Amino acid sequence: MVVTLISALYTRLSIAAWPVATSDPFMAGILPHNMPLSAIALLKCFLSLSSSLVPQGWTVMVELIAALFFPFVWLCSRKNGRLFLPVALMALCLSAFAPPGGKGLPLLYSFSFIAGILACRAWQNSTIRLAGGGIVLAAVSMSLPTLLLTTPENLAAFFNSPKLVIPESICAAIFLFGLSKPGKVTTFLTKRPLLWLGDISFSLYLVHFLVIAIVGRLLSPVLPHFPVIVREIMVLAVTLLIAFPLSHFIFHLIELPLNRLGHRLAKLW
Repeated sequence: MVVTLISALYTRLSIAAWPVATSDPFMAGILPHNMPLSAIALLKCFLSLSSSLVPQGWTVMVELIAALFFPFVWLCSRKNGRLFLPVALMALCLSAFAPPGGKGLPLLYSFSFIAGILACRAWQNSTIRLAGGGIVLAAVSMSLPTLLLTTPENLAAFFNSPKLVIPESICAAIFLFGLSKPGKVTTFLTKRPLLWLGDISFSLYLVHFLVIAIVGRLLSPVLPHFPVIVREIMVLAVTLLIAFPLSHFIFHLIELPLNRLGHRLAKLW
């Protein structure tokens, strides 16, 4: 909600009307000036039912919806849970035939959740330890579907496609299982700077579109004087300089207090 509010305020500022030095219509269309939003549309944005102000809004809502079914699936995954295999297979089939766009996200995310549960149960009930090379291979494999099936021109058409999400979910589950056991890769990834990056990752995920929109407009006067690769590096560097501290503050001032509140409420039940 905080990111939604900041985004709404940004669209009312004059900087949102500044031109963007790019031929990419998507970049130029991020959070346009004076975006027409009715009271109902604005309320839907705050409730994560619309992605007009925060492109990831519907994604967050789908995750919350999936979380409602999480306890049921978790109980099904117990050692003697006979329902889990049919539920997992049904989720896989539904994900494979999920419609494109936001409508298919609940089906795709249901399989992602189940893949994560499988990784956790494997960690609890198995003594198998994945070698460091296997963990790295799983991490690399998460990006292979995107690298092999997409190009910059057709990436939007494959966004949230089952062809990408299903193998990514499987590889992510294997990666998490590998990290659940002590090892060199686990030790490396638990260094304090990387743990900090993990802490702020969700806030970073929510704010990066807003920051890119601002940075793209701030740098527009100078970007045309540089090659494309230099432009991309400049935008990336300035975006990170703004997004990292902003995400850090959101994590410590909003996420952590709400997490503590959630833990206290959970103890009441």
